Amino acid sequence: MKYRLLGIDLDGTLLRPDQTVSDDDQRALRDAHDAGVTVVPCTGRAWHESAAALSPLDMLDQGVFVTGALVTEMKSGTTRDHAAFEPQLAADLIDTLSELPEAVLVFRVPDRVGHDYLITGRGEVTRNSRWWFETTKARVYENRQLEAGDYEHCVRVAIVSSLPDMQHLVADVHERFDGKVEAHSFDGVERTDDMDPVQILEIFPAGVTKWRGLRAVADQLGIDDQQIAVIGDQINDLPAMQHAGCAVAMGNAVPSVKAAADHVTKRNTESGVAHAIRQMLDGSW
Repeated sequence: MKYRLLGIDLDGTLLRPDQTVSDDDQRALRDAHDAGVTVVPCTGRAWHESAAALSPLDMLDQGVFVTGALVTEMKSGTTRDHAAFEPQLAADLIDTLSELPEAVLVFRVPDRVGHDYLITGRGEVTRNSRWWFETTKARVYENRQLEAGDYEHCVRVAIVSSLPDMQHLVADVHERFDGKVEAHSFDGVERTDDMDPVQILEIFPAGVTKWRGLRAVADQLGIDDQQIAVIGDQINDLPAMQHAGCAVAMGNAVPSVKAAADHVTKRNTESGVAHAIRQMLDGSW
């Protein structure tokens, strides 16, 4: 196999709708590891939101989390690398979003602050967000009157909304904070109960993408771009796909991701990751 580092998205890619990894995908990932490939989960989730699903893959050393804002040691949850907002920029972003009907959810560097999410703003925490916090056992700090220290170590500012489309908010954020931030919106994690589907708006410091996190890992190991392969399905996978030596889209990927990919594999419900890895291992891709 000509690739030394394999970055794999979780939701919609490695994880099935029931939040598990298929036996076939597990075997293929172990085969890649045994062939000398460094396998790196690369996800919008935080480490604590991913650890249970990834527990069968005990050979993993570190992962790229919070869309590239954090590189975290898998076994301990220790942060190895991070990219945070300047405190004043974090304050300006939070102030801008505070008038929305939904609460502002700020992810901070857990090692530095002792919690995962800061809940602030004037809006309500959605039922979906409460479910997510409870399901993932997130450490939550709710404070509607922030002080200077609360704007430090912030790596992501987000809104979870039942609005069907938040592209207008993405455009507004980019216009207001021209060149200072990365912003995108996408569908929330699939649900099987009666909760409303949600859209998530995520904002990061400029330059923070999954590719930033993958490059941080690659730099540790002396790996160049052409030796990196990535597999993904969503808009936040695009920067990595545009830079990596091999970009693979899932069969269930959004059209823009398929258009950017070198190859398209099977769906996440069909062990598409395993299919892609086998093509790489035998040199077909």
